[in-house]
Amino acid sequence: LTLGAVAAAGIFVSAVVLVLGLLNLTTLLEYIIPMSIVRGIQLGLAVSLFKKGYTSLLVRDVDGSLVWNPFEQVDSFTLALLISVLLLVLLNLSPPLRLPPPAALIVFLLGLIIVIACHWSEIPVDEFGPSVSLVTITAQDWLDGILNGGLPQLPLTLLNSVISVCVLARELFGDDCRGGSTKHMAVSVGAMNLLGCWFGAMPCCHGCGGLAAQYRFGARTGTSVVML
Repeated sequence: LTLGAVAAAGIFVSAVVLVLGLLNLTTLLEYIIPMSIVRGIQLGLAVSLFKKGYTSLLVRDVDGSLVWNPFEQVDSFTLALLISVLLLVLLNLSPPLRLPPPAALIVFLLGLIIVIACHWSEIPVDEFGPSVSLVTITAQDWLDGILNGGLPQLPLTLLNSVISVCVLARELFGDDCRGGSTKHMAVSVGAMNLLGCWFGAMPCCHGCGGLAAQYRFGARTGTSVVML
């Protein structure tokens, strides 16, 4: 998809989700959709992301085929394995300590240091900074974006980014957690994308997996999202 088509897809999905939220129809969807369907979509998404992550660790052989090369590249399976071990160690240090170590921040800073040390010459330092401009969306972009991006994404956004994230929030923080309604979540997702996509922002949402990961790594308030 072109940039215009991606923006069109984001605008379409956010508009639909926003309307559903304002009309409080997401509450009805939460009631009638079985949780097994939501869990199934989450599992499928997790497998897809795992496959994408594994594929990114493969390298091109001389004949053009993808091969597993665990040692010769910085972005390799070996580094991923070492980071996983480090995370397990940091997370297991939590019970004896009064305050758990910020495992996610430590790994992020470590990755940032590795990138700067190994790929400094490839970093476009002169291009840093905001670049705000309206995205030009043609009629073909609207058609491609809605058919090939928006419609396939809409069920995933509603189920994973609105319904299941609210279910998980109530499981983690109780039924009286603030912002735990699907109406509030849908309005939030719709509003931020309906504004940002016109300026080339990548469509984004409140993922259930992100909430679970942030909670596991110690996040308990909205400040963690602001820092992220």
